[in-house]
Amino acid sequence: MCDLGPIVRITPDEIHINDAEWNDALYAKSPKQNKYEWMAGRFGNNSSVFTTAEASLHRVRRAPLNPM
Repeated sequence: MCDLGPIVRITPDEIHINDAEWNDALYAKSPKQNKYEWMAGRFGNNSSVFTTAEASLHRVRRAPLNPM
């Protein structure tokens, strides 16, 4: 196995961070973020909760599932 360091670029739009000091910056409770629109049609279903790109629409679609 090759040790590439704590931060590795996976794709032009993604990085992998294996450094606990980054946890607060990465997982901070900040305003909701939209998913990438180009990923919204995953699995051939544009209207599911899981594939919804826009954060506000995702919240509406997820609301009925929250009690579960």
